[in-house]
Amino acid sequence: MSSEWLKYILIVDIAYFTLVTFAGLWYLDILRRRFSKVCRLEDEVELLKSLLLETKQMCISQQENMELIKRSTMGEQDRKDVAARDQSGPVNPNKNIQAATWLLDRGIDSNDLVSVCGLSRGEADLLNSLHQASASRS
Repeated sequence: MSSEWLKYILIVDIAYFTLVTFAGLWYLDILRRRFSKVCRLEDEVELLKSLLLETKQMCISQQENMELIKRSTMGEQDRKDVAARDQSGPVNPNKNIQAATWLLDRGIDSNDLVSVCGLSRGEADLLNSLHQASASRS
């Protein structure tokens, strides 16, 4: 009788060991897949970082090119106006334009806009032209 019990215990033990082994292998396969996915995602993140850095460098280069183009097309008076404005510190451009439009409504000319509002010659002329065009439509 005890040998019968031993046989059943051995069979149950072997079945349990087999079940635990398969469960462990199954879980190990899941972990392997997740690790593989994490490695792919890390590679993609590194690629995106390098693309972002490259894009940043291109943007900086484009900004420098735009600044060079702007300076080369700017007139001498505009350069002086911009230099004076840059030395005076940060300015809110919306307030300057609003003030300039308000002054244009009251009849001030573009020469005075440069000194009063801190606009460049080109900005003052553009605002004056836009103001005259809108006034002629009204």
